[in-house]
Amino acid sequence: MTGTEGRPVIAVLGAGKIGEALLSGLLSSGRRVEELMFSERHAERAAELTTRYGLRAVDVATAAKDADVLIVAVKPQDIDPLLDELAAVISPPTLVVSLCAGLPTALYERRLPAGVPVVRVMPNTPAVVGRP
Repeated sequence: MTGTEGRPVIAVLGAGKIGEALLSGLLSSGRRVEELMFSERHAERAAELTTRYGLRAVDVATAAKDADVLIVAVKPQDIDPLLDELAAVISPPTLVVSLCAGLPTALYERRLPAGVPVVRVMPNTPAVVGRP
């Protein structure tokens, strides 16, 4: 699914501090609300971010179906249940971008269907506060 102006639809899986910083930064850089979504296991946190940003909170299956790019922003100790859920619903060419410290791309490649592209990136403190 491609968003407006041919840009990919992005879903952030895990909307803690880093996930929220990404969503906020994407909106500040000109991304439209319709091009973004997020998943969050805590309903009160999902409601808070939906109210604050007007973004759609979705489950993991919906994110995998509706987004072109999935940004994984959960804590490393929460990755196993997320990958179990994601493996059942994701397919190429959906791109998975991992922000999880200490988790190699090989972990994702073993757990997700063959052909799903995976990259790993590490944000830093300025990213959290919206500065270069």
